Amino acid sequence: MPSPLELELNADGTVTIPASDLIDNVDEACSYTVTSGGAVACSQDNPSNGFENGFGIDANGIFSVANDFVADGDFTLTQVGMNLFHNPGATIVDINLTYYEDAAGIPGAILGSETVPASSQTVIGDNFGFDISAVTFDITPVSFPDVSGTGTTYWVGATANTSDAGAVFWETTTASIAGNVVAASNDGGVVWAPQAGVDGVTTFTGVCGVSDPTNFTFDCSNLGLTEVEVFVTDASGNSSSCLATVLITDVTAPVIVCGPGDGATTVLVDFNESTLPTGWSLETEIGSWDWTFGAPGAGAAGGTTPFPTDRKSVV
Repeated sequence: MPSPLELELNADGTVTIPASDLIDNVDEACSYTVTSGGAVACSQDNPSNGFENGFGIDANGIFSVANDFVADGDFTLTQVGMNLFHNPGATIVDINLTYYEDAAGIPGAILGSETVPASSQTVIGDNFGFDISAVTFDITPVSFPDVSGTGTTYWVGATANTSDAGAVFWETTTASIAGNVVAASNDGGVVWAPQAGVDGVTTFTGVCGVSDPTNFTFDCSNLGLTEVEVFVTDASGNSSSCLATVLITDVTAPVIVCGPGDGATTVLVDFNESTLPTGWSLETEIGSWDWTFGAPGAGAAGGTTPFPTDRKSVV
């Protein structure tokens, strides 16, 4: 049995580790995602209608298209799939993705963007003199929280580059509408307009159920040995899991500040309202006293002085 992975809590009492660090090996021919317990693979899609039509998204032009999805519970997007029209013989090089909040049925505030190479592409048909490829893009996981608690809409806008710098069209359909209708822009995404009765052919794949599905976060409640379940899900939604054990330790000493003030402690006694301790007096005597040093009783008996001189003490 392998030894548990030992993790030390940080000064704030937490430590975070990628779920993938708890997996030794995965035997899977296609792409996969490693997630923490409580997360499940999920996807939202709108099917093709026989390559009915498409809206232009080539990166060399001014047109862009956005389609929406709903985060019904926290959703982490990991892959975008779409059918793209392009010139025969050309391939999709990469795609520029922009993520938006919803603004009453069209893309609103920008949340982020990235350029992603095509992970896979297969020609699946042709129409209007173009080849049509099913293309998937494995993206850097992006978390979309369900801020409303009842489902929150987000948008993904795109422009694409091809190997021949030619035209690209994102497939659309009038047969089904998933959420809002597709939004189109003819000024590079500055102004968006909903396209009545038309929606994009898209698959949004990710992980549902937790806000940070690709990581485990531990705190003081996990000190000692803790067992967690790790999930591996492939691009088709097939999933396997295993149990991993971690040892959580706390090696940070407490930080203390002594007080009050410079660390000295003062005790005040008010004798005005209390009885004086035995032998104490509030009277102060000031004067001069002679001290005689000698053998015990020498002063009273007039004996000799073993010191060269007497000493005088003044109080």
